Amino acid sequence: MRFFQKERVTVTTEVEVGRLPRTIDIALACSKEETKRLASVSPFTFFARHNLLEFKSPSDPLTPAEYKRIIARAYLYMAEVELDDLSMLTVCAVTSGKPVKVLDKIPELVKFSKISDALYFIP
Repeated sequence: MRFFQKERVTVTTEVEVGRLPRTIDIALACSKEETKRLASVSPFTFFARHNLLEFKSPSDPLTPAEYKRIIARAYLYMAEVELDDLSMLTVCAVTSGKPVKVLDKIPELVKFSKISDALYFIP
């Protein structure tokens, strides 16, 4: 730290990142049978062993910043359940409308593939 201060670089320590809530709307741990059953009766054809769902409304829209917070909470969830294999996790944001700002501004971080008018997938 002294090195940076000597070089006249602003130093901030113990920086709190994030803000409450640090909760996930729904976390589902599904067996193979449960994922198959859900795939046959719902649009959730892509579920894995662990599935995190976030619900966004017109008064609480999905924004690029909120998308990043959801992904951060997903990594915290992985640490809590000691999950190391990303293929065992899906993160789903259910929105009341097309999240245009996220689809337009996030491609530099992640590539979205359009499956249908209402479903986008991150390969």
